Amino acid sequence: MTARSIALALVALVTASPACADEADWYRGGWRTDGGEPRVFQFVVEGEKVTGYFCTHCADGTTLAPLEGTFDEERGIEFTIRHLGLDGTTLSRERLRAELVDGRLFVAGEHGSHWTIKDPRGPTPGPYVQSVLPPSA
Repeated sequence: MTARSIALALVALVTASPACADEADWYRGGWRTDGGEPRVFQFVVEGEKVTGYFCTHCADGTTLAPLEGTFDEERGIEFTIRHLGLDGTTLSRERLRAELVDGRLFVAGEHGSHWTIKDPRGPTPGPYVQSVLPPSA
């Protein structure tokens, strides 16, 4: 092997490395449980700020709950889900933490923990530009 081919192999290895697995793009988007009680998390990450929604049976709007929190590359996402009443008032708050472990998102909080996955079907097709995150997925 020449020095040039070794250098190219190292560049390919570094750019394909999952070392950047803690970047925000790996957390953004929808995550769901892969069995058991349905739980869906939708994360919007802008810098350190995280917003989004949580739901169980998402077709039933009464299960939708806003979430907000913070993102840190080392610690993952720390967030609070605000469970709402039919009149929009806050019924309860649930504090959770989400962290990537081997390509799955481990979400733990006061009421237990859940392993979640990215939905392999991706976003619903539409007449607009869509990004699948992370970019290497």
